[in-house]
Amino acid sequence: MFRTAPLALLAALIAAAAFTGTAEAGAPCAPANGVKTTEIDQSLAATLLFIPGPVRTPEPVLAADLQELPGFAVGLFSPTLGRYSPTQMMLDISQGARVASSLYKPVAPPPPGLEVNRLGLSGDHGKFVQWPALVKRAADVPGDIIPGAFGCAVRQSGNRITWISYAGAPTITGIAAATTDGHVGSLMIPLPDQQATELAKAQHYADVVVGTLPAGGAGFGLARKLAALDPERLIIIVQAPPEPARTRLLTIAARGLGGEGGLRSATTRRDGLVSASDVAPTILERLKIDPPADMQGQPIEGAPRMSASELNAMNDRLSLVSGRRAPLGRSVILIGGIIIILLLLIGRLTGRYDEISRLTQRVVGLAVLWLPVMLLVTAMMRPSRAAEADIAIVGSFLLALLTDRLVKWPRALFVPVLFVVLAHGLDFLLVSGKYTGESLLGSNPLYGARFFGVGNELEAVIAVSSVMGVGAALSDSGIKRPARWFAAAGAVLALFLGAGRLGADVGGVIYIGAAFGIAALYVAKMKFTPLRVTALVALPFIALGLIALLDAVTGGESHLTRTVFEANGFGDLWKVADRRFSASIEGAKSDGIWVIVIVALAALIWGWVKRERLFSRLTDDGEDPAARRPFRAGMVGALGGTVIGALANDSGPAILIIGTIYLCMGLLYLRGKPISGTMNA
Repeated sequence: MFRTAPLALLAALIAAAAFTGTAEAGAPCAPANGVKTTEIDQSLAATLLFIPGPVRTPEPVLAADLQELPGFAVGLFSPTLGRYSPTQMMLDISQGARVASSLYKPVAPPPPGLEVNRLGLSGDHGKFVQWPALVKRAADVPGDIIPGAFGCAVRQSGNRITWISYAGAPTITGIAAATTDGHVGSLMIPLPDQQATELAKAQHYADVVVGTLPAGGAGFGLARKLAALDPERLIIIVQAPPEPARTRLLTIAARGLGGEGGLRSATTRRDGLVSASDVAPTILERLKIDPPADMQGQPIEGAPRMSASELNAMNDRLSLVSGRRAPLGRSVILIGGIIIILLLLIGRLTGRYDEISRLTQRVVGLAVLWLPVMLLVTAMMRPSRAAEADIAIVGSFLLALLTDRLVKWPRALFVPVLFVVLAHGLDFLLVSGKYTGESLLGSNPLYGARFFGVGNELEAVIAVSSVMGVGAALSDSGIKRPARWFAAAGAVLALFLGAGRLGADVGGVIYIGAAFGIAALYVAKMKFTPLRVTALVALPFIALGLIALLDAVTGGESHLTRTVFEANGFGDLWKVADRRFSASIEGAKSDGIWVIVIVALAALIWGWVKRERLFSRLTDDGEDPAARRPFRAGMVGALGGTVIGALANDSGPAILIIGTIYLCMGLLYLRGKPISGTMNA
């Protein structure tokens, strides 16, 4: 007896850990207290249904049909982060968390086959035979990603989860009901004409039912019947993962979440849009189960109603944003090149080539700085692809020419920067950042990396252009101690980019802190002593602390607070940093971006080596070097901030490339200094 006591104690400890802890990926997941035998409380139960929808995007029919179901709120659904994959969508639902698809190896997971064990009257169960490969794939990703965490959380709480499909339907939706070892503890695959009966019965004995509906009217009719059968039960209907696999937004409907007929979540902060990772926390909240610590999703909430046409219009716009970015770049080069050639030709014909060439440099530099404002305008207008490029580019050049005529060099550089910040700030305050998210330079919700606020690309534009703009504004101003103005402007912009309700994330705060900190030290002619370098490094982290305090007071629930200040120790922080760095490296590998990154680094190094030659035009007419030093400081701060910001961000290559482009535009404006005695000199 004494020999077996240690084994019994060990078994008891293992069982206790299995019942009270969070299951690990690949580990068996047993019920904590056995399956419930009492009658199901429908107010503490949920049904998750998948219904096929139209293959093409957007889905005008599915949104309208779902809104005809009594009591259902309808919205759009972000299926994956990055490249769309049907299997990955189901895995993200099952784990309540997701990372960029580029971090997985392979990027697209193979559909796992389901092996069913027939048990007769006692019910069937099954297992996804390729589950170990999916677990290993998730384990190799930086961060805690546990496929099957949702099903395991339901079972460990003593609740029952079952999956019911029908003969001939894809088995992929069963992933949502699987546990961490790939088992589906209770399943049924009846004939199509028997499915309605089995689903209705399942809602009486299972706390969570996952089901696959037939397409078309039969599916909607069955959903209507199930909703009427148990009016208190939470029911979520998601468009089934469609093929072919291409990035898209799907459709989702839910009953029992309140609101006015619309959906949203703290993940997206956008009315009408939720994420795949939000489904599991929503159902667990209904069952009064605390979600596992590894779940990143947030419960779906009710929101103001959006009509099917409004949802489709938003889907239309978000589906076009990413595809229009590259054509916009080509149009900038083409249309901008034509405008430059025309201006230089005018200079030749009028005998004022030197004056016109400098005007051209100034206008081009200012036009690129005005571009984010015009892209916000076109987001409101939602024009065709060709019209959007024409409006944005021609409008930017007209604004640049007007700015150059009205504001003296070099202070004109500050004007577009000010308007960019004000325009996007007003968008957040008045319409919760709606048009920023739909701008070609916005957060790009289609790919699921960011649904609200200032995205990484716009973050880089604001950071690099603002420090140059402040430097230009302080030049020739007679302001004493410009370092304080750099510090104050940096603090304001750090709040803008980091505050949960308005801005971006940790990377933006570090970018701003580094850029303005370096500019302040440079303009004050301070040497970079160890103490000052330490203070410079500490500055972004002090800003992060202040932003976290502001976030707590305002209830912003920012990405910063959820991923950094609510992390469970240093290990979680390291995983966040590792994931961001890995995403940055993977971004550099894709589509030959690394070549452009090398060119950008070479340009930055060359610019620093040749800085005296490049800055020579600031004082070539005998101007006071001290009065023009803030402009130099702004450029130096932009360079240093770009390098540090690229290292601190999960979109490092994009940050570096954009920062380099805008630095070139700042230098182009600088080199376009008006000839003494001419207009605007």
